[in-house]
Amino acid sequence: MCNLLKRMLKGCAFALLVALAGGALAQDRGAAKPSAVGRWQTIDDKTGKPRAVVRIYEINGAYQGQIEQVFYEPGERKSGLCERCPPPQQGKPMLGLTILWALQADGSGRGYQGGRILDPANATVYKCKMWLDESGNALEVRGFIGFTGALGRTQRWQRVS
Repeated sequence: MCNLLKRMLKGCAFALLVALAGGALAQDRGAAKPSAVGRWQTIDDKTGKPRAVVRIYEINGAYQGQIEQVFYEPGERKSGLCERCPPPQQGKPMLGLTILWALQADGSGRGYQGGRILDPANATVYKCKMWLDESGNALEVRGFIGFTGALGRTQRWQRVS
């Protein structure tokens, strides 16, 4: 009788363990990892005010971003074209302008590297890397020159719906 009871308890404990493990695995599969894909509000370095909304998307494992909306300052010239930009962006409309391209996920789950970023304000293309904060609602975007990334600047973009 005791042996039978022990076997039943072991069986119940094993079944409970399997059920808990299965639930944890199912929960892990359902949890979405944060991604840079989405809409991001940029902030002007000089004024601290919103400057644009950029949509980042993924195509065949590469991430790129286009300007979706521009916030102009009062009295600012609004030609709507990137007149000073280098080719192929030169003369193209600001809305829809690709300013991020060729970024690849770095394997950390939150970082991207190896791409380029265009700053339409000074018509310069920089190397680019970016990384999400833990919440997935802020994106640090660094444009830089050189190999190490030591010479450059970082902006913090906020996710928008």
